[in-house]
Parts: sequence; structure tokens; C-alpha cells
Amino acid sequence: MGRTSILSRNKRRKTLLKFLKNFLIVFFGGALIISLIAIITHLERFKISEISVAGNTSVPSEYVLDIVKETIDGSYALILSRDNFLIYPRKNIKNNILNNIPRIRNVFFSLDGFNTLNVLIEERKPFALWCGMEIDERRECYFLDDESFIFAKAPRFSEDVYLKYLGGQVNESNPISSHYYNDKEFFEELNRFLEAIEDMDFSVSKLFYDGGIEFEAIFSGGEKLIFSSEYPLIDTYDRLFILLRENEDDLFHEGGEPAFEYIDMRFGSRIFYLPSNDVQ
Repeated sequence: MGRTSILSRNKRRKTLLKFLKNFLIVFFGGALIISLIAIITHLERFKISEISVAGNTSVPSEYVLDIVKETIDGSYALILSRDNFLIYPRKNIKNNILNNIPRIRNVFFSLDGFNTLNVLIEERKPFALWCGMEIDERRECYFLDDESFIFAKAPRFSEDVYLKYLGGQVNESNPISSHYYNDKEFFEELNRFLEAIEDMDFSVSKLFYDGGIEFEAIFSGGEKLIFSSEYPLIDTYDRLFILLRENEDDLFHEGGEPAFEYIDMRFGSRIFYLPSNDVQ
């Protein structure tokens, strides 16, 4: 028994020594590899030293350059250089640009050799205006794009160059970077609906959204079409088309101009309208 116990202890000791030896080999080998990689990432020949910005028209290149330079400055875990052409933080650069410059819609990257980073900017294009929570011609307006994203203050226009959106799911105190409507697909459908209405020879100048389910399309003559997102817009369009065809004498003047104050389509198949000649 005594000899067996001694052999068992020796075996455990050998196993432990073997484990420690392997551990030290892996540890120091890994440290050596990391050190070599770290040294390589800090070599000037592999560092991004030039940054070019293209595609921007409204956004100054300096704004983008400052963000890129700040993001690639320093090291990962104080070891690997961030400005190495292989491991520069693409995702962080993109997020920082998009979060800090609302006018920019997307960012793309490419490299020329080891040292030049090309940053291609896609700016947002004005699609319409957001002009506050209610009609007020004195209020300043903001540009929004075709995804309903509000991205910049707009100048004053002498004419109705853009459709004006009112109300919406917007942070009124700080509207930039807000969405007029948070459902992108519905916003696209909504604008197709408005285009279809204009094909009926109506001129939509404003759209009011109460933030819930109700909308008012306001025509250039002040007439209103009231509808709800509770019902599919294609069904609302079909019912409107039938209404106008069957009540043409009530709803249009002889010259074709609208002859109603409003058409209310919030209640599905039950439609209410007020001809303008009934207003007291």
C-alpha cells in the first residue's frame, strides 16, 4: 500500500508538471504572437495616414474627417492600433458619423493600398417639409426624407415647393433625427396614396397626422380629406373613387374645382361629406 501511494503521488506530480509546462508554453507563445501582431499593427507602413471624403454636397468634409480621425485614434485594449488598415473600426466610424450628422443617410468605405481610407457619403435628399404640430405659416420648417426622417432646418420658400407635413410622431422641442411616422412601410404606402389622390386632379398641399390613427390631407383650396390608418389605404382610395364618381354634381363645380369643405372617410364604408354650398 505504501509503495502504491508513493507511485500515485509521483504520477500526479508528473501530470501537474506536464500541465504547468504546457500552460507556460501556450501562455508565453500566445503572448509572443500578440506582441508580434501588436508591433505589426503599429508599423507606419500599415497605418491609415490619409482619409478622403467624397459624395458630400451639404456636409463639410471636415465634419466627417474629424469623426473618422477621433474614432481611429488610440488602440484596442491598449495593444492593437485602431488605425491599422486591416482592423480599423468600420462599424464604429459609420455609427458615429450617422449619429452625429443627421444629413448623412449612409456611409461606405474602401481602401487605396495600406494607407488611404476612402469614405463615400450618401446624403439624405429633401422629400417634404415638417412644419410643426399645427398650421402656422410663421413657424420654421424642417426637411424630411422619403423614410420620414427629419434631418435639417429648411429655408423659407416663396411657393409650395414641397408638401408640408404637420403633427406626427415627432419630438417637437428637438425635431431633428425624429421620424414623422415610425413605420417606414406605411409611410411609403401613405405617400403612394397621396400621389394617387393627386392623379385625381387634387392638389395636396399639407398633411396633418394626429399621432394616432387619423390623417387630414389638406388641398390647395383648403378642402380636407379625412381618413384613418385603421383601414387599408387601398380600400380608402377605392371608396373615394366611387364616391367622387357617383356624387360628381355635389362635389365638383362645373369647371372641375372641388365643391366640398371636407370628405370624412374615417369610418370605413360610412362616408360623410359637406358640399361647400351647404356652408352657412
